[in-house]
Amino acid sequence: MLKRVYSFLLLSLFVLISNVSLAQYRLDYGVTFGPSNYVGDVGSGGDAKKLTKNLNRFGNVQWNETKYSIGAYGRYKFHPKVAGRLNFGVVRVEGDDKFAQSEGRRARNLNFKNNLIESSFIGEYYFYQSNDNSYRSRGVWRSGGRARKDFSAYAFTGVAGLYSNPKADYNGSLVKLQPLQTEGVKYGKFVFAIPVGIGVQYTINRQWKFGFELNYRHTFNDYLDDVSGVYKDPTTFTDPTAAALSNRRGELTDENLPPAENYGVRYNATTKEYEPQKRGDPKQDDTFMTSTFTVGYTLKGKNSFYKARYKYITSGKKRFKKRRGRAKF
Repeated sequence: MLKRVYSFLLLSLFVLISNVSLAQYRLDYGVTFGPSNYVGDVGSGGDAKKLTKNLNRFGNVQWNETKYSIGAYGRYKFHPKVAGRLNFGVVRVEGDDKFAQSEGRRARNLNFKNNLIESSFIGEYYFYQSNDNSYRSRGVWRSGGRARKDFSAYAFTGVAGLYSNPKADYNGSLVKLQPLQTEGVKYGKFVFAIPVGIGVQYTINRQWKFGFELNYRHTFNDYLDDVSGVYKDPTTFTDPTAAALSNRRGELTDENLPPAENYGVRYNATTKEYEPQKRGDPKQDDTFMTSTFTVGYTLKGKNSFYKARYKYITSGKKRFKKRRGRAKF
């Protein structure tokens, strides 16, 4: 599935680039940057033992673990109200149980860091546009063109592919968690996601674009943070690092926290068999969101789309051309 998504993204990029020379003023490109937040099984609110009852996902945002996102994009406008966009970037997400509101999560004592490498294809629908809203725009000329300021608002959705490689702070260094299988589950590093959001855009002099977006990604994966199901039987680990990072309750000394046996180490008194304890919530996949500022530049050109929208500008020089009269003497 992921291979198909990436193939589609590459094909879309090829089509977009091949049309640059014929579709100028429909194409713009730029950079994005802003804060990022993660919602999942590590940190924030909710009890690690009762995650299935915690239905308020946004209430689990760990605001003090806000990180960053950076990226670049290329946008092609198929219609005045419809555009397609390719995004590439990195989104940093983190979580740490020591900041959790819940005593249960603090006792679990897990943490992670993940630099998500993201590529996506986005479809945009412009539901509001206000062209030439500058009170100084009419009749004002700068650098051979009329000054104008356009405003637009849009909603968007699409498909995204992510490369995920969670790590944990352990003994002063970052340890990759995916190869350790801390829950005894083998999962991949490539993740499929659906981005959904809204944005606004301010265009100056028909070329410079400044915007802001709220982008929420629902992923079809519960291991962005390496936490999903139950604790693995500690006697079955062959790697001591994996065993140590699977259950980190023993690193805490706070006597006010729940007993260690409630977090991963429990054997049936009669059968002596290991009884797995809850480590995460497999019923809710991990999600993350970004609030990004965008700065872009539109390639110059005068195709039919541009002429239809800015007709009075293209003919402006003729309209305001100064007439020369011949002296009558």
